[in-house]
Amino acid sequence: MFTVRANSFLSESPVTVNVSVEIGLGPSAPRSLSDALNRVPGVHLRRTKGPSYIRHGDIRLQLRILPRPSFDRADTDQNLDDFLSLAARPDDNAISLVAASFLPKSLRSALEAKGVSYADVRGDIHLVAPGIFVHVDGRAAPTSPRIDSRLGSVGVRAVQTLVENASQTWSVADLAASAHVSAGQAHRVMLILEQSALVEAEGIGPGKRRRVRDAGALLDWLAAQPTSTRVGRAISSSLYARTPKIWHFALRLRWTPQESTTPSRPR
Repeated sequence: MFTVRANSFLSESPVTVNVSVEIGLGPSAPRSLSDALNRVPGVHLRRTKGPSYIRHGDIRLQLRILPRPSFDRADTDQNLDDFLSLAARPDDNAISLVAASFLPKSLRSALEAKGVSYADVRGDIHLVAPGIFVHVDGRAAPTSPRIDSRLGSVGVRAVQTLVENASQTWSVADLAASAHVSAGQAHRVMLILEQSALVEAEGIGPGKRRRVRDAGALLDWLAAQPTSTRVGRAISSSLYARTPKIWHFALRLRWTPQESTTPSRPR
């Protein structure tokens, strides 16, 4: 048994553990779960073509990976109780692991009380199985925002829309309509933010929904991004046409809104 950070004993070393746990993640396991578990000391992770599992010594159990539940606000308490009963269902050959990009403290506490394992991208890990107890509190220390060159000026507008409506749950179509961007641009923004653990996702396919984890963190991340706007110097100029043909050609040029004058008809 070992613990890390808040649940460590004074006699424990922060980098030394006395147990080795092997976790195999099947093809359906999210990549973000691999990244989170890879940071846990004493846990050896591998990808497998078969079902996910957890092994310690001679004990090997199947790992049932469950997504974070999404509830209707009107029935949250009842639905949560039903989910916890399902996740904590006794099984001699398997344990449940709730995986998500972010798990709020209230849900983590409820899962711990029921003896259910969980893991999120932030680094909150709780593994409970026969002969195994691993608990890791996610690091609270802020990290430097990662600059993403894929965002672009249109993406900045989409992120600003998310920040202004941080409590809303978003589909790609919702974001595209609210931010006045294309569906492809909205999907790219959502993908960037999900990879940066700034939004949490629920569901799959067309029914997938995302919501902002922390509006302040998202705003800090946005402030670190380049403007993606080229600033050019304007030069005042005039065009004199010697013939009507040249004047008509000038009219077909793309005059920008900043132009203060237009070509005058030749006399």
